[in-house]
Amino acid sequence: MKHIWHIILISTFTGLIFYSYLYFGETGKLPFLAIQIKYLITTILISNLVSFGIVAISNYLNKRISWKDYFWRRFLSGLILTILFSLIISIIVVVFYYFLCVENLTFSGFLIEHFDILTRLEILLILISFIYTTLNFSFFSYRQYTVTQIEALRLSNDQFNLQFQMLESQLSPHYLFNSLNTISSLAYRYTDKAEQYIRKFAETYQFVLSTSDRKLVKLSEELEFLKAYIFMLEIRYENALIVRIDIESRILEYQIPPLSMQMLVENAIKHNTISEIKPLKVTIYNEGVDFIVVKNNFIGKSHFINFENTLIDKHPKKDSYKIGLNNIRNRYKYFTKIPISINKNKNFIVKIPLLSSEIEK
Repeated sequence: MKHIWHIILISTFTGLIFYSYLYFGETGKLPFLAIQIKYLITTILISNLVSFGIVAISNYLNKRISWKDYFWRRFLSGLILTILFSLIISIIVVVFYYFLCVENLTFSGFLIEHFDILTRLEILLILISFIYTTLNFSFFSYRQYTVTQIEALRLSNDQFNLQFQMLESQLSPHYLFNSLNTISSLAYRYTDKAEQYIRKFAETYQFVLSTSDRKLVKLSEELEFLKAYIFMLEIRYENALIVRIDIESRILEYQIPPLSMQMLVENAIKHNTISEIKPLKVTIYNEGVDFIVVKNNFIGKSHFINFENTLIDKHPKKDSYKIGLNNIRNRYKYFTKIPISINKNKNFIVKIPLLSSEIEK
């Protein structure tokens, strides 16, 4: 309702200026409104009619043609339709005026007699249509810029929260306890392995801390970290865990969100009971330059849903698969519209998109 009153007020003011200009152009002096009131009211009504018509045309076109995607098509179609509408309204008004108010003069004679004022009228209508279309685009651009800035801030904040969530999960006391417990069990019996484990443990933490403020890392960097992480897992689980990585060297410069593959492998471990009788088999490979695939054999249960891995007789915990997979999915939304693919058949399979090395980190 407020929007309608704004249109009426602006249209009424425009009609007043419009009529004064035409009258001054015809007589060389400003109109005495008390005497010219009926013409003024007619002009104001016409101005409101034209304004509401132009607004209706603009709203219709905004739904049909996007300013953002088809600028020139939207601009020209809006300009042409508003000019045509304004001219049609002005012609109808002139015809009505002639038949209602003019006597003893043919229509052609009427047009010749008022040729100058009618010409100014049409030029003014064309100019107003152009100005309105330009202003409409300006308002759209401002709104679009504002929305874009707000969305950028929101996404940046979301990214920060996701990065923090990722960092928190990797620095969790549970992970530290498991790692230190493994080191303790190796220290007296297998000193060489203990030393290797400590080095790999340090490598993983160095990577986690160095990427805490990075949105993307090269696949080659992620793989180096993943190999260190898998070495630690293989020490803990021995023959109960089999991990095979088959990544082509040609895609190593592509990018992914840091710790993406590690979180999928971690979730596979977390949501399966691993044993030598039923070993967890994880395969990581690429599908061309489009996807990295994390695939695991599994014996599934209804509550296991999220990635390609072996799921074996284990109840979900509070820190369920949803945290890791949703974290990856939401971080990917910042860079691509390609969704993470999840399939469950004899295996549980997650495909995460590879991102171009040209994407800004």
